[in-house]
Amino acid sequence: MLTPAALVTQLALVDRYLTPRATTDWIRRGLLPPLQQVGRGEGGGKGPLFRWSDPDVLLQAFTIDAAMTVRSRASSATLMTWFSGFEYPLVSIREAWLQAEHSSWLRTLEFAVEGPFDPLDPDELRGVLEALPATIQKSRYGKKMGRRATEFYLRVLMDPDFDVEAMPAEQIVRLLASWPGMSAAPGLIAVIELLDPDTIKSAVLACRSALSPATLPDLIRGASDGALAAAHRDLRVATSLYRSELRRAIEGVVGGTSDLSDLRLTFMPQVTWRLGRLLLRVDLALRKSGHEARVDRTSELLAELGGLPETRSALEIARSEYPATRSQLDSSGRSAVSADLRQRLEAREGGSGLTGRPSELVGAIWAIWEPLVAPLLERLMDADSRPT
Repeated sequence: MLTPAALVTQLALVDRYLTPRATTDWIRRGLLPPLQQVGRGEGGGKGPLFRWSDPDVLLQAFTIDAAMTVRSRASSATLMTWFSGFEYPLVSIREAWLQAEHSSWLRTLEFAVEGPFDPLDPDELRGVLEALPATIQKSRYGKKMGRRATEFYLRVLMDPDFDVEAMPAEQIVRLLASWPGMSAAPGLIAVIELLDPDTIKSAVLACRSALSPATLPDLIRGASDGALAAAHRDLRVATSLYRSELRRAIEGVVGGTSDLSDLRLTFMPQVTWRLGRLLLRVDLALRKSGHEARVDRTSELLAELGGLPETRSALEIARSEYPATRSQLDSSGRSAVSADLRQRLEAREGGSGLTGRPSELVGAIWAIWEPLVAPLLERLMDADSRPT
């Protein structure tokens, strides 16, 4: 159990300074969970004693403080901490997420049109959306894309009323292929050519649901409480490594085996909440697309895989070998380092490779998604085997 005083002390050891008053304020505002009153026991003194029973409160407070350095508003810090896998009431989180995504969309529009506008005025908002392609077209990048491609990309991303479903699939494929970035990605063009237009159209619709700033509020607003809770449960599975590594980093600083420059203390929180936001969007979009059972089962298998001794052992080996592999990057390249690390893992595990229960779980996850992925892979393999 952790007392507020102990929390303040432990955070100070990792250069995160929280006063007792700020701790009380965080609890009052809901950033930290409420304290629990516990008995002192025989000889423990008089008066009530308040503690947290959850050991992750230390990690949660660290993540909140890291978020506060980026977004000083309590609501933003709470949302970023929720993206990192910590629990908060869904009612307040949903509203904060909606507001954050809507504000991000409006900021993007203001930047694109080079000035503020009244988003509450439907006519003014519609005028901005309709003028956006012409505005971007004036830029050097916009001139490369062409008017129709520019309008398609921007309206897919920024216009919530743009009806992609009404567009012919063949037209969507032509507009995708006209994007200037495609010239630098011939492999992506090859994939587009292999797939039928209806498949590509479905992929565009799915990506728009999860990634478009214009449609994301509808995805969040339309998700049931059960779907939102399930998506965050999946996120907790995905971010379990963040919590375990952050705990190890804090323990390393306290124990003198690490220092404050450890990337797990400086860089990992920002990576985690950004990745968590993306994973939640994709999770909700998959559920909305009818893949709820697949997502739930995958999450269950990943949770079991993460808890296996073999998985923890592999992480320990990779962590202990990291300094050695890092020193080889300049001389041998990433692929050679990856092969070398794999040899070390197999050597320490008796050369067995991926076997037993871990292998069964990976196979089970593949079996869940194989019906969706296998046809694409088969097309790619067939194309690769064609004579040139």
